[in-house]
Amino acid sequence: MTNPMLDIRGLTLAYGGAIAVRGATLSVASGEIHGIVGESGSGKTSLAKAVLGQLLPVAGQVRLAGVLLPPTHRSVKQRRAVQMVYQDPYSSLNPRMTVGQVLSELLRVHDIVGKRQITARSRELLDLVQLPAGALGGYPGQFSGGQRQRIAIARALAVQPTVLVADEPTSALDASSQASILALFENLRKDLGLTVLLITHNLAVVNYLCDRVSVMKSGQIVETADVGTFFTDPQHPYSKQMLLAVPRMRRTTASAETEI
Repeated sequence: MTNPMLDIRGLTLAYGGAIAVRGATLSVASGEIHGIVGESGSGKTSLAKAVLGQLLPVAGQVRLAGVLLPPTHRSVKQRRAVQMVYQDPYSSLNPRMTVGQVLSELLRVHDIVGKRQITARSRELLDLVQLPAGALGGYPGQFSGGQRQRIAIARALAVQPTVLVADEPTSALDASSQASILALFENLRKDLGLTVLLITHNLAVVNYLCDRVSVMKSGQIVETADVGTFFTDPQHPYSKQMLLAVPRMRRTTASAETEI
């Protein structure tokens, strides 16, 4: 891949001497939605934290648009460029601040727009995540789970990132909210040209949303492929096991059992 937006090379991470991620190498193109899948403890979230500069790697490097990112102590511009959307939107939002206060503070501190434009820009951010302008006056506890996740996404977008790292962004939501949030990520990719690194254990989410997927097992990336190829012709034995483990609905009749 030439000139990837996000380029991870030989990344190794450890906790107390135990290796959590070993030699991970991955390139993500500009505007791509790239899924990272694997069982709990496979190193998915650790990899995401290293991309964000929250974990100091033992070895390896992360580049953004060709520029080497320091492992930690990144500049404000570098921190703004890569933003996180967390699994639980309620715990990631300050319950004592209105939505307007959350967005206004970010816009003001980072000097994104002039003081007179803060309210207008806050409304634009809510419009991007398909929430009404009236939501600016509400507190996180007054919204549904899906709405809170939209607010969390708007907060991430406030500092104008080029990459969003989404860590299980739909796992805490009901089925209808999950579908609408996934559609929102696709719209944001199209409208803003965002690059998205999606951490998930849900292969249905990957199949619906992602362009490519990487599989992690025991801290290593064991396979990377286009989504269509992955679901029709997985190469690694662990990938094949994952796909075989996906539940399938079956309709039973008097004469036959049909897979749906």
